[in-house]
Amino acid sequence: TPQEEVFEEARDLAQSALDGHNVTVLAYGQTGTGKTHTMFGAPGEDGLAVRMARDLFDRIGSRRISVTGSLVEMHNNRLVDLLDGPDRAHSRSALSLRRRDPDGDEVHI
Repeated sequence: TPQEEVFEEARDLAQSALDGHNVTVLAYGQTGTGKTHTMFGAPGEDGLAVRMARDLFDRIGSRRISVTGSLVEMHNNRLVDLLDGPDRAHSRSALSLRRRDPDGDEVHI
């Protein structure tokens, strides 16, 4: 399926994360082009985010490893934390971006 094909293309990112690299998956495009479907899928067909999380934790197995992740959405020039909880869906406040080093290229949410 197309979902499996997208996952196979991105599968090595889980290993990169375990190797200590920062990993980002970005879905970009106009409204209605399938970004949400690609990332989350549909009933019976998991999307990329679900498959990546499952693969990452399968690779971790019983090892004790700390995993940090975030899931954000940029919509109408507002950056929103999607892990903030479903009961706050309509009252989420926009997040701010900041640079750790004014001369560097690292941006933090």
